[in-house]
Amino acid sequence: MKCEIINSLWGLSVSPLHIASGDVNYDSYFSYYTEQCDLALYDGERHISVKSHQDIIKIAEQIRYQVDRKDIMLWLSSRLPLPRLENEEERINGSIDLVARLLCMINVGELQYGFSGQERLMWSENSLEHWIKNYFHSPRVLDNERVKLEKIFSAYNLGRIAGIEIQFTNNLADHLRLMSEDDKKVAIFHNASFLISQRNK
Repeated sequence: MKCEIINSLWGLSVSPLHIASGDVNYDSYFSYYTEQCDLALYDGERHISVKSHQDIIKIAEQIRYQVDRKDIMLWLSSRLPLPRLENEEERINGSIDLVARLLCMINVGELQYGFSGQERLMWSENSLEHWIKNYFHSPRVLDNERVKLEKIFSAYNLGRIAGIEIQFTNNLADHLRLMSEDDKKVAIFHNASFLISQRNK
């Protein structure tokens, strides 16, 4: 099941043997996956329409084909059973946001329950890929300069010398974000298996 989820979400061809070999450890990602599903299902199925991993995979396919969010909403609405529920649009949006979080490890959409203190982003139009590119697009500041940091520059020394505490995060949008009012905590995205999988696509 883990292989099917990874391969379907990210378009990879990971085999059970690959996972067993330990080349890339997906345990951290699946902890995140479980946490996100538990949060989405906290109050039963009142806020999402997905009921299984297969439902997640089907929505992920639509997102990966760069379908516009509004088209995904129409597609998902056509698959829901009759009679329609009052909060159908909320359930559809909740499902799409859940799958977007699982695909890109960015806190997308509103959570009905729970507060993380992390950056939360709203995807409302265009394809997810187009939206992410727009969000992360920023001009490079050091284009003409080569900056080489010495070996002494490490997370441990950053804390010891500058008094900055490292706070690990599963939200890619929080990477290198200062997390406290006094700028003494910096978030570091630490899910290496996710990054390696995206690089090898």
